[in-house]
Amino acid sequence: MDDTNEIARKAVGLREELLRTVRESAPDTWAQMIRHGARFTMPEAWSVLDPTDQAARLAETELRRVIDGPLYALGHGACRAVIDASCAGLLLAPDILPAPSGSVYFHTPIALPGPDRVGSVMIATWGPPPPAMGLPGLWLTWYADPRESGEAARIGLPPTTGVRIDQEHFLRFFPAIDQRLMPGTAPAEETSRILRTVLLTLLGIRQELLPGRTIQPASAAESGDRSAPPVRVVEIADPAIPRRLAEAAGAHAMKLLA
Repeated sequence: MDDTNEIARKAVGLREELLRTVRESAPDTWAQMIRHGARFTMPEAWSVLDPTDQAARLAETELRRVIDGPLYALGHGACRAVIDASCAGLLLAPDILPAPSGSVYFHTPIALPGPDRVGSVMIATWGPPPPAMGLPGLWLTWYADPRESGEAARIGLPPTTGVRIDQEHFLRFFPAIDQRLMPGTAPAEETSRILRTVLLTLLGIRQELLPGRTIQPASAAESGDRSAPPVRVVEIADPAIPRRLAEAAGAHAMKLLA
């Protein structure tokens, strides 16, 4: 069994680092990425702005999603369960979300470094799109940590390199049906798998298939740091959870389609 306080401490630490990165370095980094051809999802009205303004708005919106929402953390067993369940498809609607926005930490990475990924994916965020998007849906982003797997040293990044954005997506709510959420569909099978993994995690938390307990990390409690959020830590070792998650996703889809 994982140490619950250790999971909570790491979750809070990675969330704090994510906030620091988005607040301090992301506006400049993302602006440079946009200038070099990177395509971020954004409202059409933003796309005509200078890259500096585009990046600033993206960063400000992401900060609000994380700050305004709860923090969840999955231990090794829970991570394994949602990864195993990611073969299931689902339909996206607001009622699968445990909160309108927030962040979730995975103690076991849900994706490993690869040709286009500089580190392990261990934290994801979700929340509403900017009002300028003009469409109902969900903004989903995940970040890679190049230090977790030693990738920072291997590819020559400074040892202080923090989390880096890996992918961000805007998904429409039902009745729109996003083919990336259907199992085994192309293109970008890896992206589809990660999308389903994160969304099945949120569905499992919402439907209490991934039960947990809320704790305050020991380090924050001892230091009196009231800015550190409580963490809902999910630790399970039930081999039936992947099947139950798939069944819940199927039942939810049938209800929407009825």
